[in-house]
Amino acid sequence: MKTLPNSVYVVLDRDMEESIFDTMVFTTYEKAMEYIKDTLRECNELYDKVSQDDKNSWRMQDEGCQPRIIELTNNAVW
Repeated sequence: MKTLPNSVYVVLDRDMEESIFDTMVFTTYEKAMEYIKDTLRECNELYDKVSQDDKNSWRMQDEGCQPRIIELTNNAVW
């Protein structure tokens, strides 16, 4: 994702099993990715499967449960 001037990067963290939706806003792509990498490290021990769906989307899931999905975007609708 190209760093754009005067933009923000939004991390959407959706736990579908618990119906929890978090939104974090970062000033740079690097800070957003640092948060995501830290979260994924923690999730490796918590979930049966952690995978990357595409360049800016990750999925964590236990067998037979709804997934937790993290997405990174610089396009947000408020």
